[in-house]
Amino acid sequence: MLFKENYRNSKFLKIVLITLSVLLLIIPDLMLHLKKDILSIGVIISKICLLLAGGLILLRITKSYYYTYLIIGIPYILSSIAEIVNIIAVNWYISSDGLKALYYLSDSEVSEFFGKFKIYFLIPLFLLVGYSLVLVYYKKVFYKVRLKNSAIIIAFVLMLVSIGLTVLKLTENSEFYSGKNRIRLALRSGYIYEHPFNFYYRTARLFVTNHRNKLSRDLRNNFKFSVSEDDKRIKPEVVIFVIGEAMRYKNWSINGYSKKTSPGLDAFKNLVSYSRHYSNANCTANAIPLLLTQATAQTYQDAFHQKTIVSLFKEAGYQTNWISSSSGVLRYLDNREESDFFYNLRTDYPDNTDYGIIPTVEKVLNQCEGRQFIVINMRGAHERPPLSFDSFTPNSNFKDYVLSIDNAKVFVNDYDNTILFQDYILSNVIQRLELQGKSSVFLFTSDHATHLFDGGHSLFGYGAAHPTEIETHIPLFVWCSKKYLNNNKPKFDNMQVNRGMLSTNDNLFFTLADLANIKYQYFNRNMSLADSLYIEPESRYVYANNRLFEFNYKDGSNSLLPSNLSK
Repeated sequence: MLFKENYRNSKFLKIVLITLSVLLLIIPDLMLHLKKDILSIGVIISKICLLLAGGLILLRITKSYYYTYLIIGIPYILSSIAEIVNIIAVNWYISSDGLKALYYLSDSEVSEFFGKFKIYFLIPLFLLVGYSLVLVYYKKVFYKVRLKNSAIIIAFVLMLVSIGLTVLKLTENSEFYSGKNRIRLALRSGYIYEHPFNFYYRTARLFVTNHRNKLSRDLRNNFKFSVSEDDKRIKPEVVIFVIGEAMRYKNWSINGYSKKTSPGLDAFKNLVSYSRHYSNANCTANAIPLLLTQATAQTYQDAFHQKTIVSLFKEAGYQTNWISSSSGVLRYLDNREESDFFYNLRTDYPDNTDYGIIPTVEKVLNQCEGRQFIVINMRGAHERPPLSFDSFTPNSNFKDYVLSIDNAKVFVNDYDNTILFQDYILSNVIQRLELQGKSSVFLFTSDHATHLFDGGHSLFGYGAAHPTEIETHIPLFVWCSKKYLNNNKPKFDNMQVNRGMLSTNDNLFFTLADLANIKYQYFNRNMSLADSLYIEPESRYVYANNRLFEFNYKDGSNSLLPSNLSK
């Protein structure tokens, strides 16, 4: 009787151990799919079948529970560590854009990222401890041959079940995919783009993309805009192009927000704010190349074959300056040498780089009598505003809060204080342009927006696998000096007319060129918001995760477009 009881206990312990072993390795999948719907539960079963199939095959090869779990567990655990925090932040597996953003993070941004999500890194820590304990136990379990060759047959059946359940999940999109397309999509979306393969696939894509972009350097170096030199129209003396970071359209009081977050900009005349302006990317790494070049979401690779708007203004006779609160931005296009002068604010203003924008702009404006083009990239939401802008409370200035939907109000207040500080910087830059009395143009937009637990949802941050309206709806402000308007009033009037029309960051290259009266070989009047011939698009496109997404405003549909970008 005692032998039978020990046998039963031993068998029970093995079942518990195997169950725990499997669940430990699919924690990211459980976080995403558990307690959703029947199809989502099917996804979890599919993951379990896949893991067990691989385990059985390895067990027949190694003839050791310990080495089987060690070999199959390491790639699962490493993937889980990368995926867990991303799932908490944006409710999906890590994307190519997310990895790209992490690759380009500066030291301070790394500290900010880990500081904000530090409590959630306890989950991967517990995961590692659990995995290690299971390994220790498996080292004591000896392999006994029972299944022999039938293990391969069982593994094959489990794989068929896994694939079948994954294909079944695609019935939600059955109107778009059928036959071979459905099988191919199942392999991509059900395996390659999900845990545990997703992290390794995205990492490989990142290195391939970086290598391909470096090979394009010769094409870019030889690129010319062919600016028309015989154009007699009067060009403005100063053009300033400011790029914000993670700025949302809706949180500025100038755009109707209930809190007074932009009192400085609210007071300016000759300022146009666009109500339907969008980014064509949902992360900085993709947005910056599209902001600075003529490339669009549909022609993303052109960003690495052409020069940026800095070179356009240089060809037009402008002294070019780049003022950077985050020098890592220049790594996206490797274009640090493109401007005549570069100012790294992290060197001179390490405590708060955006504060350094004001004196640096004043310095640049006073150093040259000729025409100047100034690009400013801000730290924005990546940097805590000074305590003097601690207006909206409660916030996390003096107390650490867990990043969760329960504390949504705190993090919204943090963000609104950031907007208040950004408004202070922007309005001070415009005031310095006013004091100079020159013909000047000032344009501000953002690389992308961000989620702030909107509508009670758990999303916080940006870079979702499927771009959303919230993380792409961004502000666009254009201000013109009185002297500029004396010679270019029709352009300002056109901007007023177009302020409610749909526009994207695709339009900014042409709009800035138009405002500066620069005509060149590739100029397109229909793309300029300052032109009476501006054509409002029916769709806008977003480039994310090497794929192209369309938001169609004619029929109200949003879709992932089939294209060579999605390969």
